Amino acid sequence: MNKALQEASIRDIILFNPMDKVSPVKKDEFIPEFYTDDELLDFIEVAKKSKLELPLVIAAVYGLRREEVLGITWNAIDFKHKAIVISKTVGRGKYLGVTQFLFKDIPKNKSSYRTLPLFDFIADLLFKYKEQYKANKKLFGNTYCNEYQDYICLMENGELMKPDYIDRNFSKIITNNNFKKIRLHDLRHSCATLLLRNGVPMEEIQKWLGHSSIRTTERYAHLNQNDKEIPAQM
Repeated sequence: MNKALQEASIRDIILFNPMDKVSPVKKDEFIPEFYTDDELLDFIEVAKKSKLELPLVIAAVYGLRREEVLGITWNAIDFKHKAIVISKTVGRGKYLGVTQFLFKDIPKNKSSYRTLPLFDFIADLLFKYKEQYKANKKLFGNTYCNEYQDYICLMENGELMKPDYIDRNFSKIITNNNFKKIRLHDLRHSCATLLLRNGVPMEEIQKWLGHSSIRTTERYAHLNQNDKEIPAQM
């Protein structure tokens, strides 16, 4: 609107741009909630007992975006060299008027394309689900969906988990267990904060989370008042 009115003023269509007299609205900075170390560990223990064990544990441990968790394929996991490559995302939206999964490859020159260490307990969890999916496939027989078998986060019938399914059930877990209310995305903040409190340099946290700017990382990692001595050690 300001640009249009400015152009009208230049062309003498109007005497002056009325937007020049409008004070900009100051937007309060959003401060997200995040879990402390103990709260995050408690959450992970509860998540292990839910149907969302695999995506939630991975999201909490690695601080991945929801779409990054859903985009992990078995080919992206190197069990021999203990590494996970974050190279795809899976979202949900409309394409040609139809709501469907949206699959995207992350370009290798993007900061969000990254390789993270495969911890032993995550490897064990993945092996557990690999066997579970084989059992589910036998149980469901010819009704089992084979379309998404390359992906690690599946429903019992082989369907790929939907983003909103994870969101809804994440909220239920938080509510039913009287945890501090956070968003699913706040697990990224919690992960960044955990890394910072354990002395990991901000530049390394930036790479871990896949941020293109260190300023974004600084907004993700939070310190309690008792943690003020950490930056001096970095």
